[in-house]
Amino acid sequence: QIEGSSGKLSVKGSFIDLQPQKLMLSSIKKAKDRDSLIVRFYNPYDEPILGTMNILIPVDEVYICNLAEERKEKFECIEGVVTIEVPPKKIITCDIVGSSMI
Repeated sequence: QIEGSSGKLSVKGSFIDLQPQKLMLSSIKKAKDRDSLIVRFYNPYDEPILGTMNILIPVDEVYICNLAEERKEKFECIEGVVTIEVPPKKIITCDIVGSSMI
């Protein structure tokens, strides 16, 4: 609890829900050169996985990037949900842009 505040914070919470659980979230960090979030996850399996990333904070745009965080393609993001097919043994890097992101 913060001094001067009567509210309580939840003991646990989430702002990104990555499904199915077969997809492995590997990092969430601030982008190197802009005010956005970089989210990396990967498919450790030998078959493609159709996944969803539900972003539970306000989001304006989501891009797929390379590992150097260079934007390559804009994802369709509907009400904070992005659907992506993740190839086998592939790392996915996403750039999440929001007006109140960082």
